[in-house]
Amino acid sequence: MIETPQGKRILVDGGPPGNLAPKLGEYLPLRSRTIDTMILTHPHMDHMAGFIEVLERYEVKEVWYTGVVHTTREFERWLRLIKEKNIPMRKIARREDITVERSTCHSEPVEGSPRCSPEAVIRILYPDHDLSDLEGVPHEKGAEPDNLNNTSIVFRLAPRCRL
Repeated sequence: MIETPQGKRILVDGGPPGNLAPKLGEYLPLRSRTIDTMILTHPHMDHMAGFIEVLERYEVKEVWYTGVVHTTREFERWLRLIKEKNIPMRKIARREDITVERSTCHSEPVEGSPRCSPEAVIRILYPDHDLSDLEGVPHEKGAEPDNLNNTSIVFRLAPRCRL
């Protein structure tokens, strides 16, 4: 769980079933049931199964993934819940900078705070191409790459200052 200075919540990977939702309850206030961005790095069960409970218990505003499929019941259930809840999905298929939080500036300086706070930017390092193409060979719907670990989203969260 990443929480930005302005309170945006970004949840990266969900782990196995039964672990994530109870842990979130320990760290989030009772009335706070919103996750701004859910990022699935790759669709192995030990990275995504915990997301099912999160989707059932929390409001998720957006989901990021690579478009790579995994033909398991858990993955299919995860996709079904996203569709049922009408959650927008963002396919990560190239290097890019994604601003997740805009900079805020105060007309008057606030004691102990900078006049402007930096933007929160996620820099996608990988994938650098569309992985749903699986090595450039078109595939049937439901086909999987040999090693899902090699399809993981790799990113860096960094501030970017704009004045």
